[in-house]
Amino acid sequence: VYEYVDMYDVSSKSGNTLDQTQPTGYRGSQISGIGLSFLYDTRDNLLNSSRGMLIDFTGIFYDKVTLSTHTYEKYKIDLRAYKTVYKQRRHIWATQVVAIYVPGNTPFKHLAQMGGDVIMRGYY
Repeated sequence: VYEYVDMYDVSSKSGNTLDQTQPTGYRGSQISGIGLSFLYDTRDNLLNSSRGMLIDFTGIFYDKVTLSTHTYEKYKIDLRAYKTVYKQRRHIWATQVVAIYVPGNTPFKHLAQMGGDVIMRGYY
């Protein structure tokens, strides 16, 4: 896995919390990282699963060697399981667990976020 993001010309309103605390990379950053990814998928249907499981793990390392302005790591694991509990009415029990760990000098915009297009869909 390779990831490259160049954020520049970032501005914020004067006097807000972000401007006052000035976290790492709040004015922009250039990250470049390389890592490994593992995917195991036994779901019966990609969009509308009724059985099976998914294990998705990614670990990426950002450093000056990879031309990144910040040195840190990002680990993400996404576990999903689907089971049909009542076949006549197609009731499915779906479970998802996501964990993201980003130790090091991580730029503000690359910290772990809650929600998005993959996680926190459905009942929060």
